[in-house]
Amino acid sequence: SWSEIVPQVDFINLMTYDFAGDWTGHSGHNANLYAPSDSKLDGGLSIDEMIKRLEHKYSVPADKIVLGLPFYGQHFFTAHMGDSFTDAASKVVAEVNYYEVAPLLGNKDWKGFWDSGAQVPYMERIGGTHSISYDDPKSIGIKCDYAVKEDLKGVMIWNMGADVVGEKTPLLDSVCKSLAAGTMSMSASGLAKSVSTFVSLVKESYGKLQAAQAKLAAAGKTEEAKAADPENIPDLTIPDT
Repeated sequence: SWSEIVPQVDFINLMTYDFAGDWTGHSGHNANLYAPSDSKLDGGLSIDEMIKRLEHKYSVPADKIVLGLPFYGQHFFTAHMGDSFTDAASKVVAEVNYYEVAPLLGNKDWKGFWDSGAQVPYMERIGGTHSISYDDPKSIGIKCDYAVKEDLKGVMIWNMGADVVGEKTPLLDSVCKSLAAGTMSMSASGLAKSVSTFVSLVKESYGKLQAAQAKLAAAGKTEEAKAADPENIPDLTIPDT
């Protein structure tokens, strides 16, 4: 009951992601801001629709809503975004962090797209049954601008560290730029805790990718399983210094 919840809390973190998965019957956007341009990509959800529903149907004030920003996406085993799941293998969905998507950007084996309706990107593997829905710096910036325009309480991120690419954090930088946020220092203990959490999430992600590959192999899709091989997990040993 929103009418009872709202007076009791300072803010509400709205998890505006996971809009598509094995339950949707087809691949689709993970966190589209608006309805997709192509109806076959529409899973029936959008961030704008969720915000408007909370405000107008349930009388949740905008200044208590915190917009969720995903630093991860969904990897579908379909040739094109919006394709229906035809069997158990194509129904497999693997969560991918931005740092896993970033190396594929500009790769000749992948083609990138921008959905002008949904205001989010996605990519498809050329000649292969792989499509990925994700957020990039542009879409994250647009969502931050939306939060400001709609007078929301702010934004929250799931999850910190998922956009670390080399020495850069492209998605976090986009948030800071859009919201004109200043820099702040982090204690050594806080940094160590963040790194430890990051390592756990990486291991979990690799486990999911390996499970997805195993399902493809079990379904007899040898080529797809080979293409989905996450290879060896990187050295995640945390230095004592």
